[in-house]
Amino acid sequence: MKNYLVQCLFVCLVISLSSRVAIAFEEEHEAHEHGHATLTVVQEKDELQMVFKSPAMNIVGFEHQPNTAEQKAKVEAAEGILKDAKRLFQLSSSAGCELEHVTVSSALLSGAHKGYDDEHHEDHDDEHHDEHDDHHEASHSEFEAEYHFECKNIAALKDVKVSLFELFNSLQEVEAQVISSAGQSLQELDHRKTSITF
Repeated sequence: MKNYLVQCLFVCLVISLSSRVAIAFEEEHEAHEHGHATLTVVQEKDELQMVFKSPAMNIVGFEHQPNTAEQKAKVEAAEGILKDAKRLFQLSSSAGCELEHVTVSSALLSGAHKGYDDEHHEDHDDEHHDEHDDHHEASHSEFEAEYHFECKNIAALKDVKVSLFELFNSLQEVEAQVISSAGQSLQELDHRKTSITF
């Protein structure tokens, strides 16, 4: 009887752990799904903060460190687009929102900003190490951009038009988590629905 109970407990434990691993894997896969990105929008008092996260594949078409001048140019161009908040987001003009600061980060940016000549003078061991790092980062590389606005009349902010789909063709959908004085909402954006409403 005891052995039976022990076996049952062991089987239940294995099933439970397997389920948790499967769920964790599924969540990680979904978070890094190509064509999919997330946008968190938080309105607090007169401040509006937005954080955009996307797999690098959606932004530049690859997820490894840039190896050619063309790839470096794509990464640098993407950085420039992501820093251009006015081009990416059109806020209700009556809200009087002004961009205070923006930050863009990605593991790929360090490779894009690295000098071409410096790269070719690395010794073989460094190149081998970099290749290993690139392979490790390939499945995790993403772009993250954070925007902070100060608004003179935040109550007049009714919507935000998002131009991400026009600028990054590989994007298929953006899951927008909106937190404001009106409450919380989850809004799905795509090529047809491009505005966040408050």
